[in-house]
Amino acid sequence: MEYKVKMLESCNSEDNPFIKLSSYFLTENNITEKSKYSVFEIEARELITAERIDLMAKWLYIDAKETGFGIDYAREIYTRHIAAFSNGKFREAGDDYKISIQRYFEVFDNLILDIKNNGFNKEKSLIPIGDNNVILDGAHRCSIAAYYGKTVYVIKFEGLKRNYDYNYFLSNLLNMKYVKRMIYQYSLITSRNLYCACFWPSSWDKEKQKQSLELMKIKGRIVYQENIKINFRGLYNFIAQVYSDEIWVGDYSNKYIGARAKAVDCYKRNAPLKIVLFEYDSLMDVRLLKDKIRDIFLLGNNSIHTTDTNEETVKLVRLLLNNNSLHHLCYGVNDKYSNINEIIKYIKKNINDYGSFILLEDATLAIYGISDSKKYKYMGAMNLEKLIKCPIDYEILSNTDCFFYFNDIKFLCLNYVKWFKQKKSLCIIFKVVKFVLKNKLNDFKNWIWRKSRENNITIDNIRHVILKTLIFLCQKIGVYKIIKKIKKD
Repeated sequence: MEYKVKMLESCNSEDNPFIKLSSYFLTENNITEKSKYSVFEIEARELITAERIDLMAKWLYIDAKETGFGIDYAREIYTRHIAAFSNGKFREAGDDYKISIQRYFEVFDNLILDIKNNGFNKEKSLIPIGDNNVILDGAHRCSIAAYYGKTVYVIKFEGLKRNYDYNYFLSNLLNMKYVKRMIYQYSLITSRNLYCACFWPSSWDKEKQKQSLELMKIKGRIVYQENIKINFRGLYNFIAQVYSDEIWVGDYSNKYIGARAKAVDCYKRNAPLKIVLFEYDSLMDVRLLKDKIRDIFLLGNNSIHTTDTNEETVKLVRLLLNNNSLHHLCYGVNDKYSNINEIIKYIKKNINDYGSFILLEDATLAIYGISDSKKYKYMGAMNLEKLIKCPIDYEILSNTDCFFYFNDIKFLCLNYVKWFKQKKSLCIIFKVVKFVLKNKLNDFKNWIWRKSRENNITIDNIRHVILKTLIFLCQKIGVYKIIKKIKKD
C-alpha cells in the first residue's frame, strides 16, 4: 500500500526526537543516539493494521464516548483487552500512574478530549513505528487521531517489530467474542483491500488448505482465519446470503432452490467451513489466486468462494463472526413465513442506514420460522408505517451480543427475545400485585379472616398455600429464578 507521508527536516541536536519517547521504550528497544530513524507526518488511519488489532477496542470506546451509544459494552471490551495485555494486573510497564483500570480510563478520557480539540501535538510526543509501519507505542494516541481523521507525527525505526494480532489476544485468554468484535470493527474501517475466502466443507483437506494459505501469503497478509462448525441448513442459508444478488439462488417463494442445490455440492458431513480474511493489492490478483487454489482441490467452484469488495467482506463477517448470526444460519427457517420476508423488502426499500435500526422479538420468531405476526416492532429513529415503533435502547442497538444479521438487517437475538418475554411477564405480575394491594387489600384481609374462622385454618397455613401457589405460577411462566435473584440483590 502507498502511504501518504510528509517528511520533516532532519532533527538537529537541539531538537532531539528521542526526548519525545518514553525512557522505558528507549531502554526496552535498545534505542541509542546511533540508532537510525526517520520522522514524518502520516494519516493516523493508515497506521491501523491487523498487527495492532487492539486499536479496535480503543476505537469502540472512543466511538461510544462520542455518540453516547453502547458505552457499557465498549467499556467491557476495553477492560478485557487491557486485562489481556497486562496479564490481568491492569498495570502498564514503564508508567507508574497506570496501576488500575480506573486510571487507564482516566488517562484515556483526557487524551480523547485533548486530541479531539487540539489535534496531535508533535512538540509533546511522537508515535514510534517499526517495520511495515506497525505501531510500537502510543496506540491510544493513534486510535484517537484515527477516529477523528487527524494526522500524527511518527518516528520510524527499521528492524523493530510488534504483532498484537488476533492470535496474540487468543493466546492471552481474551474471550473469542471480543476478538471477533475487534476483527469485525477492523473490517468496517480498514483502508486496505480486505477480502474474505470461504473454503467450502467439500474442500476440507488440511494439507491442501495449508498449501492454499501459503499461496495467499506470497502476495498478501492473512488477517484472521477460523474453522467454523456448520450444519447443512447453516451452509444452505449462508449460500443464500452470499449469492443473494444472483438470480439462480432463488428466493423465499421457492425456498432458495438454487442455494440448496449449491449447498448439496459444497457440503461434507462433519467438515467445517473455513473462513480466511486476507489483504491483497488488487481484485485481479485475488481472482488469479482463487483459480490457483481451485486447481489444487480440483473441485471447481465447489472448493472456494472469495469476495470482490470490502462491502461483501463485511457482510460475510457479520454472518460468520457473530455467534447469534451463526446460530440463526444453522437453525433458522427463513422461508417459512412470507410476511416477514415482504417486510424485509419494505425496509430495504425505505431505509438507507441499517446501523440504528433493529427488528424486535416477533420478527425474530418469524425469521426463525417459529411463529408469525401480522405486525412487527422495531427500534429506530425513522418512522415506518407498516411497523410498530418502540423506544430506542442504544445498548441493544450497539452490542453485538444482542442481535444477529439477516439480509444486512439487525434482528433481536433469541436470548434477548426470551428476556423481553420474561420482562413482560414480570410486569404483568407486578401490575396484578399492585392492583390487589391498592384496591382490594381490605377485601382480601376480610376474606382470609372469614375462611380461617370457617375452616379453623391459621393465617400461617394460608400464607404457606398462597406462597406455594405463587412459586408454582412463576416457575410455569419462567420468571421464578429472576424474582429470586432480584430478592437476593
